[in-house]
Amino acid sequence: MKAHFLLPVLVIGMLSMQSAHALTRTFTGAIADNKTNVNKIDLTGADLASSSSDPSGSFAKSFASLAQGQLKAYATSQSAGSFRGQTANAQAQMVDTIKFGGAEAGTTAFLTVHFHGSLSGVPYGPFPSAQVNLDATIGSPTNIEYGSLHRSLSNYFNGCVGTCGDTGIFVGDLIDQTYRIPFLFTSNPDDLYQFAVTLNARTEPNPNGSTTIADFFNTATLGIEAPTGVTFTSESGLFLTRPVPEPETWAMVGLGLVMLSWVARSRHGHTLKSCPA
Repeated sequence: MKAHFLLPVLVIGMLSMQSAHALTRTFTGAIADNKTNVNKIDLTGADLASSSSDPSGSFAKSFASLAQGQLKAYATSQSAGSFRGQTANAQAQMVDTIKFGGAEAGTTAFLTVHFHGSLSGVPYGPFPSAQVNLDATIGSPTNIEYGSLHRSLSNYFNGCVGTCGDTGIFVGDLIDQTYRIPFLFTSNPDDLYQFAVTLNARTEPNPNGSTTIADFFNTATLGIEAPTGVTFTSESGLFLTRPVPEPETWAMVGLGLVMLSWVARSRHGHTLKSCPA
């Protein structure tokens, strides 16, 4: 059983575009119980978020931000002993166009995606009870590169039993990896490079009564790796202008706040002691 995408993964035939055909957009979608469909799209690349829930217990939410370079998707389904109407599906997508400066023709750069999340639940029969798909494309007018990742919680998948490549049995599987998609700089400094990244999380009801979860709300974080001296601007004017701090940065901020609090309390205590009785 394949995931029913809310929005088809963008096949970028327009990567043969010239500068007049630059494209920017963010998209988020969420469906719970195959009824409540919440889709949003913004052609300026603004932050978007969608969520959908159903009394049956299914829930989906998604988030897209070009400024942060982040896509998030979360889906969960609960079952009371049947397959009836508890499917959850969440999808987020971003598209933007980049122009590079100072790039040497034939050198390589990378679109990076840090992918973090997990699938949990009990597999049932031949169909995935939880799955996630990540598709990324980047290219110039002369070259297109594509990367794809699929993970599923299933007893059988595509005739494969167990772990076969990127598919198989993943009970409580935690994924924490960075994928690098290479692309070449062309000889024309005016060429544009367009990328599209789509994240989809989907869960199905399980008649054994268990809860299935596809939690990828900490992913995916995008970046550009380019040779030293290479700069870039985006058509949206937003891409990676508000990057998410690394965990180490948050840790340092937290430590700084603790130190400031300690200093403030120490000074307060000293002032009190110096007051006359």
